[in-house]
Amino acid sequence: MSFIIGASSGSSILNAQQLSLGGGLGLSTYWGDLNSGNIGADLMHNSGLAGQLTAIYQPSSFYSLRMNVLFGRMMGSDALSEKQWQRERNFSFQSRLTDVSLRVMVHPWSFGNKKGSFGVTPFASTGLALFNFDPTTEYQGMIYRLQPLGTEGQGIAGFQKKYNLTQFSVPFGGGLKLEVSEKIDVILEAYAVKTFTDYLDDVGHKYVNYYTILNENGLLAAQLSDRTPEALGLTEPMDRTTGSQKGGKFGDYYLLTSITVAYKLSSGGKVFSNLKGSGVVCPQKSRIRP
Repeated sequence: MSFIIGASSGSSILNAQQLSLGGGLGLSTYWGDLNSGNIGADLMHNSGLAGQLTAIYQPSSFYSLRMNVLFGRMMGSDALSEKQWQRERNFSFQSRLTDVSLRVMVHPWSFGNKKGSFGVTPFASTGLALFNFDPTTEYQGMIYRLQPLGTEGQGIAGFQKKYNLTQFSVPFGGGLKLEVSEKIDVILEAYAVKTFTDYLDDVGHKYVNYYTILNENGLLAAQLSDRTPEALGLTEPMDRTTGSQKGGKFGDYYLLTSITVAYKLSSGGKVFSNLKGSGVVCPQKSRIRP
């Protein structure tokens, strides 16, 4: 969940104009090939703590524009699955996550948010994000970055190039904005974020033969390309045919839930009223006498 503190939407477009700044805490959750199939367990075990900073500009009572910067972590492990084949596959990873997004929040209705009352405004939101990730795994007591290794033959002639660690994604979701005072809102929200990569976890669709990777990308890349021998207690590598199924063919997602508190810095129709009594005189149209 996320908290966002900001200003409440007004009854008119002019009075709704406002700028809010805030921050919040929540969870960032991996959603992909290493999911166990148990939704509750996946939400619990695939999530890491996330923090965010946000700026919200509300030009009208119907929508807001938002910039958000989030820092989090996510993880996944086959060992947590109830399926034997998945536990034997034996992949696991952890990754930091940085997400910078521009979003539109649409909120055509609000309830009980007249002046002096507690207000609730539901909203839907989408936009465009630029995110950075870097999957790592533990092997023999050491932590290794996976992308540079090319565990699916990346970088070998005839195979794909190494995937980019910074890519675009599309968040979509919504939540509730709670007006707790004239200056402060609390926003509870959840997003699913569609990525255009299958490598948040470094697990793609197909295995590449162990010896092909060994000869081109080295011993460590070959060992981490297939973790089944460790799960089965084997001393020899699996000699799989290149193209054997490894993971699903669909791209990965990550989920964001947060609570954000934001403070209203300005509000249309009220900003210039603060000048009253300050000695500042607004210019008047002069009258020319004949």
